[in-house]
Amino acid sequence: IITHIQNKTIIIQGEKTHITVDPSFEWTEMEFSFADEILNVLAHPSTAYILFILGVALLYFELQAPGGYIAGSMGVICLLLAAMAFQVLPLNWVALGLLLVGIVFLVLEIYITSYGLLALAGIGSFIGGSLFLFETNESWLQVNYQILYGTLAAVVISVGGLSWYLINENKKLKTVPDFFIPLHETGVIFAKLEDNLYQIKVRGEIWKASSTDSVQINDKIQVIGQSDIDHLILTIKKV
Repeated sequence: IITHIQNKTIIIQGEKTHITVDPSFEWTEMEFSFADEILNVLAHPSTAYILFILGVALLYFELQAPGGYIAGSMGVICLLLAAMAFQVLPLNWVALGLLLVGIVFLVLEIYITSYGLLALAGIGSFIGGSLFLFETNESWLQVNYQILYGTLAAVVISVGGLSWYLINENKKLKTVPDFFIPLHETGVIFAKLEDNLYQIKVRGEIWKASSTDSVQINDKIQVIGQSDIDHLILTIKKV
C-alpha cells in the first residue's frame, strides 16, 4: 500500500495534495462491514449506470401499462440504489442532464412525428451523457465500454424496432381498411332513417349506411367504403 500511494498527488476539494508516507508508519487493516460491502458493489460506475438506466426503463413501462405496480416498484428501487451510488461517486451533473434529455427525446419519438430527428438527438444525448457521466475534475472514472456499447445497442435496436413497427402500422392504416369494416360485402336494406341514410344488415350485423342510389327496404346492396364525415357510417351501392 505504501509503495502504491507514496509520492502520489491527489485533489481534495479542488486543492492538490502531495502524499508522503513515513516507511515506519504503522497500518491497521479495517474489515468491511456488510453495509460497506454492498456500497462497494453499488459504487462501481458500471453498476450505478445499469441501475439508473434499468430504473428509468421500468418506470416507463409502468407508466405505459399501469396497474401492476411491479415494474414501477422495481424501477423506484433501482433508482434509489443508483442515487445511493451517485452520492459516493464523482458525478458530472451536465452529463446526467444529457442522459435524462436523451431518454426524454427517445420517449417523445414514439408520440411525435419527427422523421427520426428526435431519435437521433436522443441517441446523441444518450451517448454524450453516458461517456462523461463520471468524468469530473476530481476523478476520471469510466463506465465499462462493453456495458456502455451493449446498453447503447439495446436502446438503438429497441427504438429502431418500435419505429419500424409504427411506420408499418401507419402505412396499413392508410392503405388497408379497418378489419371490422365489411368492405365489399353484400347485404340488404334493413330500415330507412332519413334521406340517404339507412340501416343495413351485413354479415349478420346492423350498420348505418348512406347511398346516392335510389334504394328501398329489402333491396340488395354492397358496401363500397366509409363516409368521410363519420367512419361509423358506411357507403353503399345497389346491386
